[in-house]
Amino acid sequence: MNAASKWESVKIFLLQKSEEVGINHPSGLGSKYVNNPLIYIDKQKKMYDLIAPSSDSKVFEIGPGVGYFGYICESMSDNDLFQYSGIDCMIDVNNERWKDDCCYYEMHNKLNLSEKIREFFISPQEKIEFRGTFDHIVAMQASFAANWKTGQSWEVMDHIFFLHDCVEHLSEQGDLFIQHNPPLLTDDIKSLYHNLSDKQAITSGGFDSNLFFYITRNKLMEHLKTLD
Repeated sequence: MNAASKWESVKIFLLQKSEEVGINHPSGLGSKYVNNPLIYIDKQKKMYDLIAPSSDSKVFEIGPGVGYFGYICESMSDNDLFQYSGIDCMIDVNNERWKDDCCYYEMHNKLNLSEKIREFFISPQEKIEFRGTFDHIVAMQASFAANWKTGQSWEVMDHIFFLHDCVEHLSEQGDLFIQHNPPLLTDDIKSLYHNLSDKQAITSGGFDSNLFFYITRNKLMEHLKTLD
């Protein structure tokens, strides 16, 4: 099966599973994704195409949501050497844990991702439990910098600490693709990421270079030295 046919099959499967879960979740946490899935599936595929993981890549996702990206990665690779894993805080905007019957858990089960997505809360100035080295670290619509436990968003120094942590867990030719929720991007924080990002790669991939950032490990290491 060629890549185009494989993608069509993956997309159809994700739409079917989203419809099944959407019936049980017409509203509430995560329901917007499964009840209007195509726009989110296509965006995750664009991210996959931009980072272009090889068939034996190791990919780490922060905040997988319903799991579209993880399933796309594993299905498009079709290689036992490929490794996907992720973390999620698994709390809602009211700082309450996900309910056992929530939309996210149900989708993770249907996509066989439940054992690959761990619960982990990212805190400022604290290292993430990556548990390995990865070729790609991704985070779309990331909200961990909101610091829900304190109600205070991260400062620039917190983002620098986070980027240092990513460098330590990226392979030599690794990269970081990240989109923070726009309200969390002050001018100083946006400038930090903007100076690091490969803007041509972002725009060629169909993303807004003011909101999405693609950063190679080499660029990250080079720039962070000037900030230490």
